Amino acid sequence: MKKIVSVKKHMITPYKRKYTGTVDDIFERVNNDSDFKKNYYSFTSLAYDRNRNILFCGNTNFSNNLLHSFDIETKEFESLGYSEFGEQFEIKIHRGLELASDGMIYGATSCLHYEDRRLEGPGGKIFKYDFDNKSYETISIPSPHDYIQTISLDEKRGMIYGYTYPVFNFFAYSIKEKRVIYHQFMNSISHISAIDDLGGFWGTWSWRHLLFRYDPACNKVKFYKHGFPEKGGDLMYRNAGPIDSMLNGGDGYLYVATDLGSLYKLNPENGDVEFLGKPFSGIRMPGLAMDDNGLMYMSGGDDYNCQLAAYDRKSKSFTNLGGIISDDGECCFRTHDIELVGRTIYVGETDNPNRTDYLWECLIEDNGLLS
Repeated sequence: MKKIVSVKKHMITPYKRKYTGTVDDIFERVNNDSDFKKNYYSFTSLAYDRNRNILFCGNTNFSNNLLHSFDIETKEFESLGYSEFGEQFEIKIHRGLELASDGMIYGATSCLHYEDRRLEGPGGKIFKYDFDNKSYETISIPSPHDYIQTISLDEKRGMIYGYTYPVFNFFAYSIKEKRVIYHQFMNSISHISAIDDLGGFWGTWSWRHLLFRYDPACNKVKFYKHGFPEKGGDLMYRNAGPIDSMLNGGDGYLYVATDLGSLYKLNPENGDVEFLGKPFSGIRMPGLAMDDNGLMYMSGGDDYNCQLAAYDRKSKSFTNLGGIISDDGECCFRTHDIELVGRTIYVGETDNPNRTDYLWECLIEDNGLLS
């Protein structure tokens, strides 16, 4: 039985693309197109603020308009003026948006230019945005000339972790000390990582995509000699590792979704991984979220075959909630992040080859699945 009741779609500004293909592959061509630079948006990071009832959206935009708010009640977008703060090489906030308990937004910027211009760019910045005062502050450029694909905020310990691009460096930034305290080339990269209950950050290293754990207490990394049983990698983007999304389940374990569309449970005590299942027929699982009752939700699939699913840890069972298809019949091309707002799952779309991307609003039927 179909579990998605309705699907609505929201666009920052209407725009139909002149050139097909992934933006990464045709960067130089579209970067010289003024209409594309101004009007093309994708949704690469989402963060829901319950207190304000606002969804913050990190975007890809070639005019550097990278951060918007979406009012849940009015369904209206507001540009938060990042283009006035940023620089030309900052093209996207790519899984680099975190909301702190005091309402501050932490973000990180990434790029799309090729290696021949790498030394021209200063490097991606970690920034802080004060929504009430509409002000930005640069926290750090942790890896000069490289930009930041993903960050994870550990507010309890005052740490920000991340991976850079095109050189796949891992860094650990201390908010208290206002400096990078660990920095190393890992030769692998996670789409988004997570932090275990003891403060350990997990990621992958080596072209073999083996696991590692960074311990902030001793400022050291433990390098494991194993990864995941399935040989994923290269499906997100060139040389990227298999971790498509990851979250702390609040039960002592981390839950990892891979680029092959599989869900695993990771034991932080020893790094062991347990295969839980594959809820979609296709690849990718970039969206992973959990409600207040511990039920997990995920988005996956690719190439206009995107779906939502739920995983019940008690019964160890998946429920496919259905395809992300709007009420007027349009399909989501590729998902990138999801956020839960009550019975609604918001899905950020990216990389559509024909048009600017949508923020998808998927209402789930009240059948006990969604708390």
